[in-house]
Amino acid sequence: MADRWIATQFAIQCSNGKSYELVAVSQTGDPLGEWYRYAFEFDHFNDYPKFGVWPDGYYSSYHMFQGGFIGAGFASFDREAMLVGDPDAQMVYFGQYENIFGVLPADVDGPKPPEGAPNYFMTLIDHDIKLYEFKVDWDTTENSSFELVSSLTPEPYSSDVSRIPQPGTNNKLDNLAGMLMYRLQYRNFGDYEVLLTNHTVSTSNKAAVRWYELRKENGDWYIYQQGTYAPDDEHRWMGSISMNGNGDIALGYSVSSSEVYPAIRATGRDPEAPLGEMSFEEITLYPGFGSQGSMSRWGDYSAMSVDPSDDSTFWFTTEYMNNSGWGTRILSFNFEPPAFPTVTAGQYDTICWDFIYQTSGQATSQQSVEWTTSGDGHFNNTKSLTAQYIRGWDDIGNGEVWLTLTVFGYEPGMIASDSMLLKINRYAECFAGNDTLICKNTNLLLNATANYYSSVVWTTSGDGSFEDSTSLSTIYTPGPNDILNESVELSLSAFSFEPCDETVTDELIVTLDPCTGINEINNNNISIEIVPNPTNGIFTYLISSNDNSKVEISIINQQGQILFNQKLPYNSDMYKNQIDMTNFAKGTYFLRVKSGKNIAIEKIVLK
Repeated sequence: MADRWIATQFAIQCSNGKSYELVAVSQTGDPLGEWYRYAFEFDHFNDYPKFGVWPDGYYSSYHMFQGGFIGAGFASFDREAMLVGDPDAQMVYFGQYENIFGVLPADVDGPKPPEGAPNYFMTLIDHDIKLYEFKVDWDTTENSSFELVSSLTPEPYSSDVSRIPQPGTNNKLDNLAGMLMYRLQYRNFGDYEVLLTNHTVSTSNKAAVRWYELRKENGDWYIYQQGTYAPDDEHRWMGSISMNGNGDIALGYSVSSSEVYPAIRATGRDPEAPLGEMSFEEITLYPGFGSQGSMSRWGDYSAMSVDPSDDSTFWFTTEYMNNSGWGTRILSFNFEPPAFPTVTAGQYDTICWDFIYQTSGQATSQQSVEWTTSGDGHFNNTKSLTAQYIRGWDDIGNGEVWLTLTVFGYEPGMIASDSMLLKINRYAECFAGNDTLICKNTNLLLNATANYYSSVVWTTSGDGSFEDSTSLSTIYTPGPNDILNESVELSLSAFSFEPCDETVTDELIVTLDPCTGINEINNNNISIEIVPNPTNGIFTYLISSNDNSKVEISIINQQGQILFNQKLPYNSDMYKNQIDMTNFAKGTYFLRVKSGKNIAIEKIVLK
């Protein structure tokens, strides 16, 4: 009515012994802007507040406690003063009414009520509908009144409702049967006025929603129509009902059974439907994903509202079970012909192989959704737009996987799907090379390998230099200290592709041998014979050693790299064996023999 928002919350049993109703009124239609704030004082704990907007006030009902329940309380707050931020805005309060419980104030949708109309409060007492009028005189508040004006008897019902079962648990949920469920909606059609409300009843050993439409036509209020919605054996409770400007009625509620997780559903009727019947097919607004095991209270508060921008679209808020526990779901719908669903699986994305991926699907006009994968991973919940995907080993091997989100509309054949590519990066791997030996006055040609890397870098423990420290294949020139120390450690670090943040490092030890150039080194304690030499690739070596030590043989190229290495067990006689070098490139190589501290080198010519 004023293009404003209100927010309320109680503050109870404060240090001064008082309790308060905190009420904030937005200064504009922007809820992110500034607000006027009020604290209205009570002598008792003002529990279970229910609010309604009326032209002359914000009206609320309470269950008042002082140790135990001491009665119902009813308040009106000066709306006109609060809309302009008047610090002296008043409250008119009536209480405590010991025999009244579960009362709702009327809340306006659409056109305003007639000028000077009181706000209406409604409750159930002994299965009868009790209607009260709250009249406020803000000029002389003592003239205000709260009084019973009507008692209406609905069709018989039972409020003896068992707790609501859930799958997979013995924990059952409270139904709050017997109390009217928020809101008590008021609507003025000119020729008549309407009040709508609902509560939970028992029928055929299950919870069901009993709903009422009261009308006032130039006289007293009467029950225009009523119905009990129980289309099957599942339990329906925690309802809320509203009527839009077209006269369509929407009824939302929770559904559960021993086979069905607590879910959010709705039904409705058009103005031409038979009285007391819901003519629209029940729809699942949001499915349940689990049972509530920690407590019996469920929801307590739900609300079916009408969007004031078009006076047609319904908004429903209530509890549901998400992947981690309970949450509040906010949904909108209307009774126009169902729209074809739309879907977006999300932008292409990349994860590290040991990450769990959080999907971000979006959809409209969907009754249900389902995720599928082209790989061997799995979703923690295929029916949720925001499921988690745990990749499989094939996904990792392929480096990517397609995730597809399919949405199903409200009529057969209304199906849409979209896919997103999820790339999967591994941590980098690298191999710097085998430990090697070079002559002191030569450079070392490095030929490292690496996988799944974004970049690499070489570092040295010595004072030599790399021709290109960021290349797998590069040349290392030993420095003076390297030569003096006769060895140096070279390290290759490989960096993973984002979002992987792992860096791996591998090292190799380079020994700088006193050999020079390509001259053979002869040692009287070691004799080497190579037959044939030159060779086409296969030759036999004959080695004898006077040093009573194990013998180690190596084949070295001209750059000083060790291409073959073998340690021979101690033998006091001749060492003889055959070596095959047919896969080596043609050129000159060296057969180096070490026995104890003695070294001998013989040139091999491979033709």
